[in-house]
Amino acid sequence: MTNSSSRLRILTQNMFMRPPLIKTNKSDWKDERLDYFIDNILGNYDVVCLQEMFEFASSRRSRLLAAAE
Repeated sequence: MTNSSSRLRILTQNMFMRPPLIKTNKSDWKDERLDYFIDNILGNYDVVCLQEMFEFASSRRSRLLAAAE
């Protein structure tokens, strides 16, 4: 596999996106971290496996899925 188009790029990441109201400090910078992930990391991989990307009471998961399409 010398051609980069024949490689499968896989990322596994713990997003630490706990549901709203669960935080260590003021906000855990959840929105900022998600924006950075979408703008700088997401497009570099073919398969992305995420942990701790909770959906309960948050629109962050939906934002991520929309950006991945």
